[in-house]
Amino acid sequence: MIAKRRKRNSFIEWMKAALIALVLFWLFTVFIVQIYPVTGSFMSSSILPGDFVLVNKLAYGPRFPITPLSIPFTKDHLPLSGRKSYSDWITLPAFRLPGYSSPERNDLIFFNYPRELDKPIDKRTRYVKRCIGLPGDTVHIIDKKVFVNAKEFQESEQLQFAFRVLAKPKSIHRELLNGMSIFEGNLVSDAGIYRLYMTAEQADSLRKLPFVFQVRMETSEKGFAEPLIFPQHPDFYWNLDQFGPVLVPGKNITIPLNKRNIHLYKSAIEQEKNILETEGSQILINGEEVGEYTFRSNFYFVMDDNRDNSKDSRYWGFLPFNHVIGKTNRIVFSLNKKGEGISVTRWRRLFKKIE
Repeated sequence: MIAKRRKRNSFIEWMKAALIALVLFWLFTVFIVQIYPVTGSFMSSSILPGDFVLVNKLAYGPRFPITPLSIPFTKDHLPLSGRKSYSDWITLPAFRLPGYSSPERNDLIFFNYPRELDKPIDKRTRYVKRCIGLPGDTVHIIDKKVFVNAKEFQESEQLQFAFRVLAKPKSIHRELLNGMSIFEGNLVSDAGIYRLYMTAEQADSLRKLPFVFQVRMETSEKGFAEPLIFPQHPDFYWNLDQFGPVLVPGKNITIPLNKRNIHLYKSAIEQEKNILETEGSQILINGEEVGEYTFRSNFYFVMDDNRDNSKDSRYWGFLPFNHVIGKTNRIVFSLNKKGEGISVTRWRRLFKKIE
């Protein structure tokens, strides 16, 4: 009898210790650091699909959970069942503790996608992208070159762009491209025309091959409007390579509003819990006619390193600060799903710092 009681007490103590450890680990991942897997290729010059990145939540200040009724360590849906892993019966305002820094240009920001309006903020899809424009900055893209406040933005040499390649038919194959670390792109025509996403250095290496006749970076002309480019309005003839200028909104920044630029700032104004309407030339915010708007929070302009195969601020606009999860600058682990044996692990990428 005594032995059974001791065994039962031991089991209860073990369960208590396990529960405390689980709660502490949960608090650690919510408020300090967390490891996230990367599945997309939008940042593939810096971060590859299969990388597990370390997200520092202390840098910009840890954000409290917005949906407290959630199953820990899950995304927005439970594995296998496909059911939601949270209940939105209770949603809290986005609140965060002070951080030891603010987002800076060139930071890699981990965040929730702002356009998934059918989900709570902290359950929206997660992305990592590079910060280009801070609150109050003017961002302008001319012939693929990025200018911030009329000065050319100093960017990494590892940026990827789309190149049109003309080569001898059937001369370029996947093994050749993999050996050159060119993983994206495809054959456009059996005549030997390819569209490949690569860095300028990789393009130069490709030009030197005897069976390659031409390697040309693709660039959209000024005045050519891509309908999916922000703000998705016919008054703006913008595309990936010719974009802006646009002022990034921020806290206490007042922007005069008119019939044209309201399309740029509509979603940002609505993110601040306002009802925006237009009636002819009139702009109404919460039922009152206005000629300007002063923002209450900060926004950012972010871009992908894979510039021509991306879904960044050029498509969906400004990133609200309440969607920011943290800052990342290191890969802790990396898996190559196409690899075999020990090549499944990308050993060179373990604990690699991301520039």
